[in-house]
Amino acid sequence: MAYLNKAQYDYRRESAAARNLNNEEIAVEHGMTGYQAELISKLCAVRHDFHCNIDSIVKGGDDNSTSDEIENIEYEINESGLPELNISSMLLDADDMNGLVYEYGEDVPEDHDSEEFQNWYDDNYARIYSELEEVNKSIEKYLANIDNQYGTRWCPTGQLRIM
Repeated sequence: MAYLNKAQYDYRRESAAARNLNNEEIAVEHGMTGYQAELISKLCAVRHDFHCNIDSIVKGGDDNSTSDEIENIEYEINESGLPELNISSMLLDADDMNGLVYEYGEDVPEDHDSEEFQNWYDDNYARIYSELEEVNKSIEKYLANIDNQYGTRWCPTGQLRIM
């Protein structure tokens, strides 16, 4: 995976902000309120942060602020009159590795240096990552539906993703 330097990252951030403002204008022209358009832009930013930090969330290094932001924006969207976004329950059901290993996990191999533990860890990591990626995909699908309804382009295309 390639990483962006500061100038590239700043350019992408500024480009995304400009794109969101343009999408807000288009959405309002097609019947969305300004408040609703701002909520969708906010959802895009939160989804991006979530997508970029899935590894940390899986490991349990995230302080739940990203998940809390998603829950808050979902509540605001659902109250605003936009189509409902139903992803919070997916987040509430998701485990994290720190929790499984140290707090509530069952059948955790005791020897953390063993191959058995590594296999257990890898299996659970992959499961949790997949569950969280489903949250990301659900948000992207929601954004694609908004794009279809309002003539916008909020849904990420993946064209700029560096692999």
